[in-house]
Amino acid sequence: MLSFMRLSVAVAVLAPTLSAYASNILVLVGANNQLTFSPSNVTANVGDTVTFQFESRNHSVTQSSFASPCVPLAQGIDSGFQPVGIDVTALPTFSFTLNNASTPLFFFSKQNGECEQGMVFSINANPDSAKSFAAFQAAAEKSATPPAPGSSATASSGSELLVLVGANNQLTFSPSNITANVGDTVTFQFESKNHSVTQSSFASPCTPLAGGIDSGFQPVGINPTALPTFSFTLNNASTPLFFFSKQTGECQQGMVFSINANPDSAKSFAAFQANAEASAVPSATVAKKLQRKHPRDFVSAAKVARK
Repeated sequence: MLSFMRLSVAVAVLAPTLSAYASNILVLVGANNQLTFSPSNVTANVGDTVTFQFESRNHSVTQSSFASPCVPLAQGIDSGFQPVGIDVTALPTFSFTLNNASTPLFFFSKQNGECEQGMVFSINANPDSAKSFAAFQAAAEKSATPPAPGSSATASSGSELLVLVGANNQLTFSPSNITANVGDTVTFQFESKNHSVTQSSFASPCTPLAGGIDSGFQPVGINPTALPTFSFTLNNASTPLFFFSKQTGECQQGMVFSINANPDSAKSFAAFQANAEASAVPSATVAKKLQRKHPRDFVSAAKVARK
């Protein structure tokens, strides 16, 4: 009887241990600032967990199919974009557990143009089959659309440019002015408080441009696990673009940003920021005090306004 009891306890202890044989497979995304998954193909069993650690830039892990390598699979696995800031203390990760190991799974990074440059990944793709990782990557690279004759698309770098908003709790965009080409993606990572990225114009720095780009307010809580981001792809690089944070008073304190503002032109970033700061309107309390102190100046200003 005692032997039976000992055997029963041994089986009970062994049972949960059997499930511990499931592996956790680590895949690095964008390691060394390269457009790669490392490793690019893994072998996994049902119950194994695949963890993606994002090393740089702003990539994704998005499921597709062998037939359409760069098209998201309907209701497929998708990490969404995972931005990695400068000098981050913790790298973002994304994981899922495999529930079917009978067929290969295919993935790509959905950041603009990265799949077509070969940034793809597979699970259980047999290297000796027609649907090997190498064949999948080749299909992805072939899916790149060639530019139309006379198009300037060949000049585009297709880069992803990262801008930090409110870094170190400062009222800044960092960097404050960038140079970008058509096809480049600008990603704003919100570091603190509750700012926005709102398009304006050089003439009216703190007024939203009708129909312009606007991230809306992006609040950042205390000790967030993930920072909010906002991205857009540049479709015109011939003229500078101007932006501000529409949170009350921030634009007037110089929290502005520009793309392709020539530092040697009349519409430089420095001139744009100076316009923003000059647009500050004194508070009603300050205005009343000034009016009481200099009533003639206010009367004269009123007459000019009526004219």
